[in-house]
Amino acid sequence: MNIKTRIADKSNFTVGRTKPIQYIVIHYTANNGDTAQGNANYFNSADRNASAHYFVDENEIYQVVKDSDTALHCGASKYIHAYCRNNNSIGIEMCSRKDSAGNYYIKEETIKNAIEITMFLMKKYGVPIGNILRHYDVTGKNCPEPFVRNENLWQQFKEGLGDDEMVETSKIIINGKEVEVKRILKDGTNFIAIRDIANALGYKISSNGNVAVLSK
Repeated sequence: MNIKTRIADKSNFTVGRTKPIQYIVIHYTANNGDTAQGNANYFNSADRNASAHYFVDENEIYQVVKDSDTALHCGASKYIHAYCRNNNSIGIEMCSRKDSAGNYYIKEETIKNAIEITMFLMKKYGVPIGNILRHYDVTGKNCPEPFVRNENLWQQFKEGLGDDEMVETSKIIINGKEVEVKRILKDGTNFIAIRDIANALGYKISSNGNVAVLSK
């Protein structure tokens, strides 16, 4: 995969991160026939007040903000996702087009390239498929609009990532204390790791054959 680089002006992102990468957020540019290179050039100028890490079109992928820096791609005054923020996520923008009726769409080749870079980043940073989100899922913004208007397109994108496990960070109450755990949704059933429960209770975990043993 060939990723070209044209880093944005420093006024359009925050140097460094305050949290590790846990999420990847998918966007669309809301332009008609734009290119990854054109967006890279645009954010190379000062005071755009926004950015994403990657821009993808049907031919190219451009990195505009380093993974180790914080792009301004999903900030809001109000969130609908409990945990995903700019400081723990990577933003990917898909270039868009309009059809004859004025509706936005994403070219198939652009979607394929977006899937490819998403899979690369998932593997690089250990991001589970449940933490691949639309901008819409984070803030409620109508983005990427074709994937909000047509939920099937979003499901097809997720299926293209090649994993049927939905893994995300969640919270449960243990002995009156709120604890953060990894929740895995597989085949309609939720699973929580025993190790997360043991750590929350201050227990050690070992095994006795096929039996997990928790002890002080």
